Amino acid sequence: MSSSEHTATATATATASTKQEGSNASTAKLCDGCAKSFPSRNAIFKHLKDTDGSCLSKDDYQNYIRYVKTPKKFPKVVLLYGYLPSSSLKIRNGQDAGKFLLQTIHQLQNETDRIDSNDGNSGNSNNDGNNNNSDNTNIGDSTTTTTNAVDDTTSSAESSIYKINRSYGYYSRSAECVDQDKDTATQTEVMAVRLPPLSNEKGAGGGGISSSSSVVDDWLDQVQNKLDEKFQIQRQQQQQQQQENNNDYCHVHNITPIRIFGRQDMPNSKFNAETDVTYRRVEYLLPVDLLTWSIKDPKIKDTVQNLPLFAENHKHDINHVENKEGHSYSGSRPEDTVRLYMLGLKNTMKLLTTRIVKLDMNDKGSVMEKEFSLKNQKKNKTYRDNKKSVKKKIIDPKKEEEEKIVREDDNDNDNDNNEDNKGTASVTAITATSDNPTKLLMKEGKKTNILKRKRYHNFTEKMMAHDYFAYRRLDRIYHRATMNFPMGNNNINHDIEGVSLDTETIVNNNNSIRYIALSISGDLFLTGQICRIVGVLLALLNGTIDEEFVDCVFDEDYPHLVPTPPVPIWGMISSEVHYAKQEGKTKCILSPRVSNQYKKGWNKPSTLLRVKDWQAEVYKYIDDKWKKDGRDDEGRLNSAHEWTQNVLLPWAEKAKCHLEDYKCWKNNQIQTGMKFSTSDDCCPDANDTQILPSVIESTKLIDPTMPDVFQKVVFNLRKLDTSGEWPTTSSKRQLVMVSTLDGLKDNVDQKAESLSEAFSKAKRNEQDRSSAYSFLEGEGGASGSFSVGIMPGGIHKQPKANSMFPDLVKAAFELEVNLFPKREPSSTIAINRNAQFRPHTDSGAGAGQSTSLIVGLGTYSGGELMVEGEKHDIRYKGIEFDGWKQRHWTMPFNGERYSLVWFTPKGCEGMRGIDLDLK
Repeated sequence: MSSSEHTATATATATASTKQEGSNASTAKLCDGCAKSFPSRNAIFKHLKDTDGSCLSKDDYQNYIRYVKTPKKFPKVVLLYGYLPSSSLKIRNGQDAGKFLLQTIHQLQNETDRIDSNDGNSGNSNNDGNNNNSDNTNIGDSTTTTTNAVDDTTSSAESSIYKINRSYGYYSRSAECVDQDKDTATQTEVMAVRLPPLSNEKGAGGGGISSSSSVVDDWLDQVQNKLDEKFQIQRQQQQQQQQENNNDYCHVHNITPIRIFGRQDMPNSKFNAETDVTYRRVEYLLPVDLLTWSIKDPKIKDTVQNLPLFAENHKHDINHVENKEGHSYSGSRPEDTVRLYMLGLKNTMKLLTTRIVKLDMNDKGSVMEKEFSLKNQKKNKTYRDNKKSVKKKIIDPKKEEEEKIVREDDNDNDNDNNEDNKGTASVTAITATSDNPTKLLMKEGKKTNILKRKRYHNFTEKMMAHDYFAYRRLDRIYHRATMNFPMGNNNINHDIEGVSLDTETIVNNNNSIRYIALSISGDLFLTGQICRIVGVLLALLNGTIDEEFVDCVFDEDYPHLVPTPPVPIWGMISSEVHYAKQEGKTKCILSPRVSNQYKKGWNKPSTLLRVKDWQAEVYKYIDDKWKKDGRDDEGRLNSAHEWTQNVLLPWAEKAKCHLEDYKCWKNNQIQTGMKFSTSDDCCPDANDTQILPSVIESTKLIDPTMPDVFQKVVFNLRKLDTSGEWPTTSSKRQLVMVSTLDGLKDNVDQKAESLSEAFSKAKRNEQDRSSAYSFLEGEGGASGSFSVGIMPGGIHKQPKANSMFPDLVKAAFELEVNLFPKREPSSTIAINRNAQFRPHTDSGAGAGQSTSLIVGLGTYSGGELMVEGEKHDIRYKGIEFDGWKQRHWTMPFNGERYSLVWFTPKGCEGMRGIDLDLK
């Protein structure tokens, strides 16, 4: 008998006793609470359910609750909630808010069931058999009842149950690069969780929304009241302990930082709140003070201050829907200068978004993406057709069988053969199209478009151009609303959108701040991406950088990182997510909006009003953050002025140098067909702010002599090089190496493949290993990279180069000891020949490695190592850096360049390459 069966049996015995009555050996079940007799166990449990166990003692009642609920798998539900950052409750993102919310729901459930929250057995095991599955967060998992969210020091076994499945999470993708920006306000977020059904819901099997709206609303009010109660207790405790936190907006203004809006059953048990998102929308509340100055137009202040006030699209505004007469918009038509400015704002925003363009058949990367899209569409269509066919057979299998018999009887052999031939031809045609979609794309007269994604690696600190998640879709940036807030920020009943206020009165009110609400939508956002998008947008609007900078920052071939300026994080709002596909499957609205498409979901007035009220609180929070430092003598927000002076303008000076170097690189690419310039007089001279490539000296000016300590290694490197036996480079390592032309000697006119194409080939292991001798010499490129020493994975995973080049391996490990005698000897070395690396962090065997040590060797100029934007001359100079966490890359160079990188991969700790037996 399993442990769960044993527990259930013991509980049943404790709850209902069996007694023999008379000599007929008939049995009767007695309730231990009221001693009433029932004919069966089912009858007694029906009695307990009808009376809600009111006749039982506290201990028996808790046993009854565990017995009833433990064996069942709770239905999946989705919760809609919003939150503000709060240092008092340690809430910095949706993960913290979700933990706190689930703990509160758990406490409320225990109080409803009259279970002691401190009872160690109150946490029911209801997790589909896997606590680590983020898709199966359960009420029983959240047994922690403290007021603070679980901190980062929680053990992995304990914290695994808190991997909450939510809209802005990253656990399902296992990609921290898309983690939600910390300390951002959230208007709405969706969380998938398994919870006990409400009182009048139909069982625990799900099956759609079965509870009435009033029951759900009552439950939401109970949860919110419990949240308010816990927050007040925490606030009072801090006041008593004199731990006032004046930087915590929620604490100062007595606002509960978590607000719950809705709950509904999820019929689709496989629903994933994170990965099923169709698109996301965020907002940035931008004070017009950041737009009231411009290098291009000194009179811009008057234009910006006259921007018309308008609300978000009234079709989605619950206030407008409830008002049958509709809104009346005050104000007059904007002046021509204002309308021209708004048009320019719109066009500038488009520069940073992805666009639909005509497919270029010469662009292999775009063609490959289109082929993949067509295959995916065909696969989905086939799945839908098969599903319809199966459904049709299930509906009337007898009729289908009769029709099949009639067809077989009516058709003779010739007709059967004709049908077979016709079907074969049709299948062959489809297969040909599926196997080679390019033929379909090249069909005469067919116009084919493609969504041209962009690489947003320069808009985050966690990604590089070759990374999969850097290749993103950003659908739209637009001016969603213009609104005013009073300086005191204490009138909570004013119209947030400013629609009903007199325009002239608001403009002349010195105690108000005007904001522009920018709306940004896309498929997925990288950490820090939104704030940097807005920062670049401001730089373009104010004229601090030329529009050509946009080409520079998105060019995937440009082998350098180009920093972008982040605006303050507090202006960002995670607004909403949409589940278009899931809404079609479940027939219910999964994002709060005014819609009559489906009857079920979050389109009810009660839900929309809750969200609307919370939106006002979120806007007030952001307004308070912008105003916290007051104004300067000219009436401008100090926070906006400080960001401009301390972030934007210093960045703009460096950005101009980046842009000049990019133009230099681009001109050489066009003129010579090369991917980068090795020397060009058009490049600016290096200076204190110059961190990108300048003129590379001729190798004739380089001193060919070398320190004695390097002579043995260089001798062995040159010996291997001239022998023609330099090992080939793996396809995955080629992804982070710059190829000269993809530079084949035999075809110097060949166009380099896109990163999308190279990444796809490397992922499928379809790309050949590159030979060090097939590329143009002396100008970087994938000219040869291999590893020696000890690798994790056992004896069969060790590098073959150890036995092929024992003298080189021995000399290289000895060099590390001679250069850094106090450093723990490494287990592994990466040996590179004429290799220029793209910005990257070490992965694969380098993941989790120790601190790396690198040195450059040979007669070359240029070739400095860049580590997070800082330039290091490594020619016969060893430096240490964190290759696993710090982004690093190689500058262009001339001449003969070797480099050695010593490191110890995770799994090789304590192993020393210098101790290898190389006989």
